[in-house]
Parts: sequence; structure tokens; C-alpha cells
Amino acid sequence: MPDGDLDPRGPDTGVGVAPGDSRATRGKTMAESTYAFPADLLQAQRDFFAAEARVKELCDALPSSIDVANMEAEITDEQREALQAARAEQLDLVMKLHRHEWWSTVDNRHLAGLELRKAAKA
Repeated sequence: MPDGDLDPRGPDTGVGVAPGDSRATRGKTMAESTYAFPADLLQAQRDFFAAEARVKELCDALPSSIDVANMEAEITDEQREALQAARAEQLDLVMKLHRHEWWSTVDNRHLAGLELRKAAKA
């Protein structure tokens, strides 16, 4: 396969890719990560995952939109307030993550983000 050609088996094979290409680093363990993440950034990513799960949990507890439209159920003020607060927390964490000064030190923000999420889940 000539240099620069992608593997016909798809983008996740890691075959025929240049070093540094995100497809060449898939499957690495946290110990093999290209990046050393600051503890506060790693914690912010973990906090974001928890906030994301909380928003999903609150949404799953809401009555169906069909039931609400048919006036067979309604969303309570407590549900609205809890969901609003959870979404606000999630947004604050997104801003904290994306505005972190560490991002200015990386060569490939996309790859670094993928590895950060993987490390936070480990």
C-alpha cells in the first residue's frame, strides 16, 4: 500500500497510518498515553462524566413526551429545577474542560481529548 493511502478495511485498523495519526494510537492503555494529563483536568473530565450521567438519569425519569402532549402526565417543577441545575453543572464542566490552560501545550487537541476521555474512564 503506497504511503498516504488509507487501509481499505476502515479507519480503525491502524494499518498504513503515520505515527502520530490518531488511528495509529487507538487501543493504547493509559500507561501508553502520549499525554501526561494534569490531575485537575482528569478530575474535571470524570466530573463531567458524572454530570452527564446525572442529566441522563433525570431525563429518563421524566414522563414520556407523548404522555405530556396527551395531558396524561406532566413534568413537575421539582423535575424541571433538578434538570436545569444538572444541565447548568454539566455546562460549567464543559467550559472548565475546554478552557483549561493545558490544551495550549498539546500538538493534537483532538487526539489529546480522546486520550483524556479514555484515561478518565480507566
